[in-house]
Amino acid sequence: VAAAAAVACLNRLPVEQTRRALVIAASMASGLVVNFGTMTKPFHAGRAAAAGIEAVQLSKLGLTSAPDVFEHPAGYLHALSPAGRTERSRPAELGRTLRILDSGLSVKRYPVCYSGHRVIDGVIDIAEREDISAGQVREVRVTIGPAQASMLRNHRPETGLEAKFSAQFAIASALVERKVGLAQLTDSFVARADVRVLLEKVVVDITHRPDPLDPAFAYADRVVIELTDGRSFDSGEIRFARGSAKLPLTAAGLRTKFLDCMAIGAVPAYRAPGADVALYERLADLDSLPRLRRLFE
Repeated sequence: VAAAAAVACLNRLPVEQTRRALVIAASMASGLVVNFGTMTKPFHAGRAAAAGIEAVQLSKLGLTSAPDVFEHPAGYLHALSPAGRTERSRPAELGRTLRILDSGLSVKRYPVCYSGHRVIDGVIDIAEREDISAGQVREVRVTIGPAQASMLRNHRPETGLEAKFSAQFAIASALVERKVGLAQLTDSFVARADVRVLLEKVVVDITHRPDPLDPAFAYADRVVIELTDGRSFDSGEIRFARGSAKLPLTAAGLRTKFLDCMAIGAVPAYRAPGADVALYERLADLDSLPRLRRLFE
């Protein structure tokens, strides 16, 4: 639906065609948690974007649709509401207040499910501060919210895709490599003996205290690492993940994130030595570029 709204705006559709595009897109939206950890998970986002474009195209061709798809008792909002109710008493604010201006921009520091980012930060912080090696660890106990635990559903991942949705893998990678990046999300890394050993040492506890800023998350996550020599290290409450709007990445952290993505996913033209750094520097100076084409020269 959001994609259809954006594409309709880019196409400068008149009001009636925009309305129809949103209605059509509402019948195309879907996505299932059971597919997290498979190729179908990223297809969710791709299909949603494609559906938005298709909805606009169909609307322009005159495809008819119900005028009240969102508020109708048998419509979109009713179907998605956990309680089966649609809030219609408050005035519509769609397009008047942009949530991103209130919440701020967040950047995913790690290429895995965001549900595990706070505990990854906690593990890396402790490992670096105390100079802990993976072989010293007896147990890692992490505390996260119930929704996050349900999404981090692959407790013993066998592939890089499954590992993206695994708290156990995220902690293992953070201890073994002190990083969780694209280079670690390979079938061969997941199969490493030291990683497999650590998967068995992770215990996940659930906290039901919600975050008032974002009730979908717990108020705070927590990490406790116990070593074989009896020492124990507690992260304390971890309120925000690094990269969130409340705890933004540093310039160096953002650069590292960009170069990590380029190292794995760059098109051939940007795999030449230094090409990724040059592109990053142009992007960082985007406001001063007279023409967008200069980005790719």
